[in-house]
Amino acid sequence: TENLMRGQGMRKYETIIIYDSVLTDEQVAAESENFNKFLSENGAENVVVDGWGKRELAFQMNKKNYGAYVVFYYESESAVLGERINESLRINESITKFQTHRISESSRKFKGRLSGEQLKKSAFRRIIIVGLF
Repeated sequence: TENLMRGQGMRKYETIIIYDSVLTDEQVAAESENFNKFLSENGAENVVVDGWGKRELAFQMNKKNYGAYVVFYYESESAVLGERINESLRINESITKFQTHRISESSRKFKGRLSGEQLKKSAFRRIIIVGLF
């Protein structure tokens, strides 16, 4: 698995999803688990889930001021995965906003609770969604 991390075809990505604030913590966990399964079924590997809980939005979206943030870090060889993610998440009414970024070892575009060193250490284990919210 270390060879995969060194750039032999595998690219690292992060997907930030903001779920609607009316969802309960259990509903957000269920939606996150569904997306985690979707990623795995479509060739993503080393999926790490980081639930940030409900936070205030930078600006109002869909007449809402809050949303439940969940960030997914993963690796994939498939360039088609990004298109599948967009198709899947656009039709989900529980999602207020989402973004997917390709990330490098040295820097990430969207900084969260995990530092760069913590992210590297946790790249080969899964964080269980239940209990993060």
